Amino acid sequence: DYSSQELCIIAVGSKDPVWIEALKDGKDLHGLCADLVFEDRWRNADEKERKNLRTMIKTINFGLAYGMGPHKLSNTLQITIEDAEALIEKYFTVFPSIKKFLASLGSYGKRLGYIRTYKPYSRIRWFEDWSPSMGYTKDSMKIMGAIERASKNTPIQGTGADMTKLALSLLRETINDNNLPVKIVMTVHDQIDTMCPKDYAEEWSHILQNKMEEAAQIILGTDLLKADPNITDKWEK
Repeated sequence: DYSSQELCIIAVGSKDPVWIEALKDGKDLHGLCADLVFEDRWRNADEKERKNLRTMIKTINFGLAYGMGPHKLSNTLQITIEDAEALIEKYFTVFPSIKKFLASLGSYGKRLGYIRTYKPYSRIRWFEDWSPSMGYTKDSMKIMGAIERASKNTPIQGTGADMTKLALSLLRETINDNNLPVKIVMTVHDQIDTMCPKDYAEEWSHILQNKMEEAAQIILGTDLLKADPNITDKWEK
């Protein structure tokens, strides 16, 4: 599967220097973010407290891909809404480029009634409930809120789907052109499962990794995102 696919997509879209450097160097992004957001609280914490703070930041990092707001964060972390709002505000103070990136996506979708995935495919998701003359009624505000969340989510999740499908296409072409003893079985989000003879597994794992990373580079325009192959004699989660 891809290693931190969603996080890499956010990093490339936002051009956040901290995220890009951490992912490029294989650093613990969640721990690094926790250090910057919590500052002295993180640096003076014991192992148990650091684990808790890292979990909080990890929840935000992955929640960005789903347009998560303070109510969802409050429910997930079992903290008050006020604390969740303060945590998100501090987070975006530390990472303003990510805040700007997500805000621009939400604004784009609300303004135009659709959103796109990353180039080169730029697939469009139309928002059927949207209209250029929507007012400020309770119902219209609810619709706009849903559109804003989907506008933040779709370019991240949708681009990940584009990438996985492109990787599947490259793999199928490679298998067919070279008559390889490999079968593509299924995908699970950013994971591609294949079968091959045991004595070919090591060689195939390198081909699989290269083709998945080629797909990532075509879409992201960088070699930031890596694939992590795993050889096993049984299906694993």
